[in-house]
Amino acid sequence: IHTLIGKEKFRKGMDKYFELYDGKAVTTEDFVNAMEVASGKDLSQFKNWYSRAGTPTLIIRSRQEGDELVLDIEQKYPVTSVKVSEDNVLLLPFRISLLDKKTKEQKEHLLEVKNLKDSFRFKVQGEVIPSLNRGFSAPLHVDYPYEKSELFELMSFDNDPYCRYEATQKIYDQVLKSELNLYNVTGKLSTDLSGEFKSALEKLLSDEKIDYSFKSYLLDLPTESGLAQEIAQPDFDAIHLVHQHLRKKIGTTFQDWFLKEHDKLSGNSKFELTPKAFGERALKNQCLSY
Repeated sequence: IHTLIGKEKFRKGMDKYFELYDGKAVTTEDFVNAMEVASGKDLSQFKNWYSRAGTPTLIIRSRQEGDELVLDIEQKYPVTSVKVSEDNVLLLPFRISLLDKKTKEQKEHLLEVKNLKDSFRFKVQGEVIPSLNRGFSAPLHVDYPYEKSELFELMSFDNDPYCRYEATQKIYDQVLKSELNLYNVTGKLSTDLSGEFKSALEKLLSDEKIDYSFKSYLLDLPTESGLAQEIAQPDFDAIHLVHQHLRKKIGTTFQDWFLKEHDKLSGNSKFELTPKAFGERALKNQCLSY
């Protein structure tokens, strides 16, 4: 609701909620009603969130038509034991941007996905890469066929933390699966990081706009157990070996950066309970780990 109506109207909605219902027994509908009164926005379709179980998936495909990029979006719902009518369609606030491949500029859009199938058109100049569900604007799964080169671009340049993290995790996942496949076929481990992967990691590490805590999260590889769950017949020993080998390659390739950053972050000997201090300790330990 905050995403749909904005910060100021949401604040007014909270004031109206307390004005109308303070000290009373209330329902979810009462809360939504206060938001409708304060914002003037019809949220009746939004209430479907409270009667539909399961996490929805947005299947998104893009196509170019002249100077327009078209995003075709389809809502899919998981089969659950809770029966709902066919017209129980969710209202999804879906924040996106289009990353210009050449200039790296991004323009953000807030879409309201109201139908099982929707299409949205955007004027574009040159090639762009969709950055989807920015800020985790809706709790859903996104199905979009990114090319590997597009994920590297998002990993390197996306200015939304959630989307940058998602792209980075997808790259890690693909690299691990590729190296696992190589090991299973040849019995050998690759010796070096690929040029694209190394370049994207360099940009990530050198980006001083990223706060310390988030950078430590960006350096977390997918877990071995998570990787095993995506494989039909997992070889746990092989997964562990490949996982550790990738960590070692990253640590060796960027050893100078990790050592320098660790030394810099070790300079503050005073223990503090602040977000900045938490981040410094998290990244320092991540550097030490690598």
